[in-house]
Amino acid sequence: MEKLLGIIADDFTGANDTGIQLSKKGYSTNVLVDLPKDHINNQAQVTIIDTDTRAASPDQAQDKVKKVASFLQINNINQFYKKVDSTLRGQVGAEILALEEAVTPDVVVIAPAYPSLGRVTTGGVHYVDGQPVAETEFGRDPKTPVKDSRIIELLKPYGKERITPFVPGDDVESVEEKLNQGQKWFVCDVEEDQDLRTITNVFSELNLNILWVGSAGLIEFIDFELDHEGVVSEFSASDSSSHVLTVSGSLSQKTKSQLIELSKLDHVQTLEVSPIDLLNGNVLKSSDLDQLWTKQDVLLFVDSSDKNIEEANQYREQYRLTKEEVGLKISQGLAIITKEMVKKFSINHMILTGGDTAKAVCSELGISVLELVKEIETGIPLGKAQLNGVDQWIVTKAGGFGNEQSLVHATKFLKGMKHHDE
Repeated sequence: MEKLLGIIADDFTGANDTGIQLSKKGYSTNVLVDLPKDHINNQAQVTIIDTDTRAASPDQAQDKVKKVASFLQINNINQFYKKVDSTLRGQVGAEILALEEAVTPDVVVIAPAYPSLGRVTTGGVHYVDGQPVAETEFGRDPKTPVKDSRIIELLKPYGKERITPFVPGDDVESVEEKLNQGQKWFVCDVEEDQDLRTITNVFSELNLNILWVGSAGLIEFIDFELDHEGVVSEFSASDSSSHVLTVSGSLSQKTKSQLIELSKLDHVQTLEVSPIDLLNGNVLKSSDLDQLWTKQDVLLFVDSSDKNIEEANQYREQYRLTKEEVGLKISQGLAIITKEMVKKFSINHMILTGGDTAKAVCSELGISVLELVKEIETGIPLGKAQLNGVDQWIVTKAGGFGNEQSLVHATKFLKGMKHHDE
């Protein structure tokens, strides 16, 4: 039987930042933008599918996860990783249960921590940059707020009495004892990368069928057994005269600070669009772009000002839309503008930040597969797609990832320019 890995994520940038950890090890890794109708063409060692369910209801999320799991099984995939958000957004418990029912593992190992990006779990409480996650901006997320920082409490409606903590000092014997007592979901404390290595070592010794559940942090330390020789594409930077288009629909404060730094570059033209214009379908047309694109590179973004957020909320109430529907319309509006820019200016280097925006842009462009090639910063991958027979190089970034210089770094990387810290 072939040994292939399937990763199921709940958003697009998360699919990418997790998959790149395996690409770094030399495994061929493809992200499917949408679920194919039948079989996977040119199957890689690692196949990743985004269910796009972070803002879905629990029932919708479970149905989609089971559908994707069945598709992967039909395509001879027999190892699974459930990618979850490192800040616990989304239907985490519902999706773990759905995948467990679909693939029937012996044990479920849950470790959403990502220490190198400030996401850690101590005493079962999940922290982001030193604060309990429910007290951060992720607890106030407009679409998927995290209501409880205690992971076991978040998962209890789904794992019930089968949930148990795994803490420093636990070993193979203690895990086996808990398994014999009927406990099966192990929620792991993680304060540093070494804790992730310890977790994978302990559970791998059991020689059981494991469903691993985590962010991009955990997967780096798992030694999967995969068939086929991996072939990963090489990136050759363009010359500095090529265009780079950055598109941001993220409302994250971290992304906002990154946009400010990027806009300071002399060669970057900023193009802010109003969410109300996007919601009303008033997107920029090709004829407008000649006047607006006056520099080498362009930053296209929706500003997350209080005024813009209030206007979007008023629109939502007026038309009785959900927050998810409003977010989707904004992402689709940005994607339509992006498509016009790509076509008019022959762009083949892009940076997409925010999972919904990145997914919408790829779908609008007709991109079906993104091959993950290189990690340019922690959790910020570069992928390659085919668009009308031409290589399209795409950097994706989750809204809350990176430092203030991350978008500057990504832009200079794509243009073959040296960054100040290189």
